[in-house]
Amino acid sequence: MRVRVTPRVRIASAQAGQVQGTELPALPGAPVRIERQGADLRWTSVATGAVDTGGRFALHVVLVPGAAYRAVVTPGHGYWRGVSPPVTAAG
Repeated sequence: MRVRVTPRVRIASAQAGQVQGTELPALPGAPVRIERQGADLRWTSVATGAVDTGGRFALHVVLVPGAAYRAVVTPGHGYWRGVSPPVTAAG
């Protein structure tokens, strides 16, 4: 039986033009996408990057105060994509 694991993704902060967070288990080099929720409730990609060796990411984003953001990690290699709970950007 093949079992895929979903990484745990969390945003630690969304302020000062940057979204920072973590992904566990640490999967260095895994692609990270930051998405912003629009008025139509659809998610749009606003930044891309990669997880570092410690399972962290920090991406520069033009933040809209009060907007909701989430991080999506798509590691592949037997892992499902992980999605963080949404956070609201500081104003």
